[in-house]
Amino acid sequence: MPEEITLAELRRFDTAHEANLAASALEAAGIESMIRNSFTAGANPELGIVSGGVTILVRSDELDEAREVLDQGAKESGGAEGAAPFRELRCAECDGPLPSAMAACPRCDALPARQVMTPKRTKLAIVQLKLWVLGATLALIAAPIVGKRIWDSFIQLPERTIVIGAWGLFALIAGFLLIRALAGSDRRA
Repeated sequence: MPEEITLAELRRFDTAHEANLAASALEAAGIESMIRNSFTAGANPELGIVSGGVTILVRSDELDEAREVLDQGAKESGGAEGAAPFRELRCAECDGPLPSAMAACPRCDALPARQVMTPKRTKLAIVQLKLWVLGATLALIAAPIVGKRIWDSFIQLPERTIVIGAWGLFALIAGFLLIRALAGSDRRA
C-alpha cells in the first residue's frame, strides 16, 4: 500500500510569479512543492486576489525546512552575482530607519510626503478603474432608453406645471449661488 502524503500550506502570495519564484527556491533546496491557484491568478490577477492568493503546498514533514529556505532567501540581499542589495527604508527628514513605507518615523515623527503605491494598492486601483469603466459603459447603454421614457412622460405634463418647475429650478440655482457668494465674502474678510 502506498504511503499517504499529507500536504501543508507553506505560504500565500498575491501573484503567480512570486509563488513560482518561491517554488524554484524550494526545488533548488530539494523540497518538492505544489502551487495552488496559479492558473487563476496568472490568467486574471484580480481573481487570484479574490480567491485568496496563490498558495504553495509542501509535505507536512518538510514544512519547517521549507520555511527556513524561504526565510533565508528573504534575508539574503540578492541571489545572483552583481545583484543590487536590498535597500533599507530611511526617513527623508532625519535618515532614520522606517518600519514600513507608510509608517511615521519613530525618531522625528515625520510622515511620508507621498502615497507609496504597493502592489496591493495598485491592483485595487486597477479594479476600481475597471468598475468605473463598466458602470459608465452600462450608463451609456441605458441612457437612450431612460432618456426617451423621461422625455415621453415630460411631454405629457401640462404647460403650467413645466413653467412652475422651471422657475422653481431657477430659484434654487439662484439661491445656491447667492448663499455661496455670501459665504465666500465672509471668508475673505
